[in-house]
Amino acid sequence: MYTVEILVVAMTTLMVMIQLYQIPKQQGEWRNTELYAKSNEMLSVLDKKGVDWLNSSQVEGSVREISSNTVFGLKAKNAIKPDINVSCICNDTEFGQLKGALTPFEINGHEVKFNLTRIPPSLISFPHDQDAIVVFDYKLTNNYTQIRQFLGADRGIVEFRHLDQSEIDTVQRDFFGLDWNSTLNPNTNSVAFLSDDSSETYYNLYKYFYSIPVFQDNFSSVSADWLVQSGVWSSSAGTYQGNSAAEGVSYYNMQLQQKYSVRTVFKFDTAQAIKIIVYRLDSDDYSGVKLDRSSNTVTVFENVSGISSTKNSNSYTFSTTPWYDVKINTLENGGLGVYINNSLVISGSQPVTLRQNSYIGFGVEGGQAKFDSVRVTFSDNHIFSNLLQNEKVQPGAMQNSRTILLQEGTGVPACIVNSRIVDDKGRAAWLASGSGFTQEINSTLRALVAWAAGSEYEVIRSNLENLPVKASLYKVYDQDMFQPVEIELAIGYLY
Repeated sequence: MYTVEILVVAMTTLMVMIQLYQIPKQQGEWRNTELYAKSNEMLSVLDKKGVDWLNSSQVEGSVREISSNTVFGLKAKNAIKPDINVSCICNDTEFGQLKGALTPFEINGHEVKFNLTRIPPSLISFPHDQDAIVVFDYKLTNNYTQIRQFLGADRGIVEFRHLDQSEIDTVQRDFFGLDWNSTLNPNTNSVAFLSDDSSETYYNLYKYFYSIPVFQDNFSSVSADWLVQSGVWSSSAGTYQGNSAAEGVSYYNMQLQQKYSVRTVFKFDTAQAIKIIVYRLDSDDYSGVKLDRSSNTVTVFENVSGISSTKNSNSYTFSTTPWYDVKINTLENGGLGVYINNSLVISGSQPVTLRQNSYIGFGVEGGQAKFDSVRVTFSDNHIFSNLLQNEKVQPGAMQNSRTILLQEGTGVPACIVNSRIVDDKGRAAWLASGSGFTQEINSTLRALVAWAAGSEYEVIRSNLENLPVKASLYKVYDQDMFQPVEIELAIGYLY
């Protein structure tokens, strides 16, 4: 009995001591507790206000409104940086080609820009004010230390070049993780992504490729490349407006490689029907989707030599007031699938003719309609052509998970990446340059450079290091691509 009482007293005493120990003992600890509560409240208040967490001026101004006696820094983790500083080790011609590839784009409501500078091949360097460096066909053997320091500063390098056996040196082995395998036999077979598994370490590259648009237009001004075939078309309040009593058609003068998906928003106004033209060869040969308000139907159609045929249709109730978000996917069988406001309306259709080097466009019938925010992305299971020459490169130590693109039939890699290279930091990628600058290569380069630049964006840089308190808010952006982002606020008192 006494033993039990002694144990109870001992346990009670221990619990009281633990609780007393957890009570902040000094003014500094009380202040940190107060800061932690304050930082969480700031994140919550700003998020409810709808602040754009990737807009540094907007975030800083909003924080200043709430608190004027603190110093703070803010980071966005697992986000594509909105301003990516990129240098190119290349000649003038290559620089122009890369500039044409790394065009700005918008994703999940945020614009991403590449700020390019050129480093002459005779003066190779790796300046730390750059997020990523793109290297063409120039040897890096003499730059081992510079590269190590650059990657150790958590930067990235992308090689877009042909490699032969003599060029697999210590730089290629230690930083890019490449080895030569003379038993590999590349040919002209097509190349595809090795994996689309979201659990893979490098899944972001797959996701970026299919989410970064090949073409997009938000109609802040109407490009001269929109060519009017019939009807009256004009810019109106940041939208593209078509009007025709019969049928009006406008298409964009840019040839697109198959297969791709088209997404846009539209509003009927007075129009009886609108068309999203997906694969256009000419005025008599094209396919797409017709959305008809008069019959409340959605139809996948194809015109061949001016004769129209229906590939599939379904009912859908439309009205004149709302904007509709429509996405048209090209499926593996060559048919089209249709989503409206993120709901599946047509799961598939009979195949349409997937015309190589075709155009997209809009059509209106029986009145006026408006269009906005059109974007074109590659469809799933994209096949690359003419990517390899005679490269026989494989990932070192047979780490096949680092292979991103693989030639079908031969198993020869066409793109290999590496990460956490120096002190758990840095990213490097090699992409075969066999086919030169095509739409698919441009999209791949944008994805690789965005990845190599890193996924931690310093929205607001603090003037002080090691701020005492950090709090996080987790957000999911999914307008164009599923992107879970951690917003980390570090905060401390000015005095």
